[in-house]
Amino acid sequence: MVDDAGHRCTAKPVVDVYDRHFLDRANLRPVPARTVHTVGARVPAGDAVTLSAEVRNLTDNQVADLWGYPLPGRAAFLSIDIDFSLSGD
Repeated sequence: MVDDAGHRCTAKPVVDVYDRHFLDRANLRPVPARTVHTVGARVPAGDAVTLSAEVRNLTDNQVADLWGYPLPGRAAFLSIDIDFSLSGD
């Protein structure tokens, strides 16, 4: 996607699917399969500035890692990238 000034805008959809795992060698303590959705976008705000936003675990699934510890729920991130290089390239 390109904005009116000719800068490239990008969107990033990500779906992470983790299969079922087990906590022990006998496969008696399962960790269920889990799916985590992430979306993000980058938009130029000038020649040297880019704005980014990302939401991880968009559906706020209550998921656990391989050892059964809970992972964070929905999280949002914003960033501003500024190019301070002296060249115009």
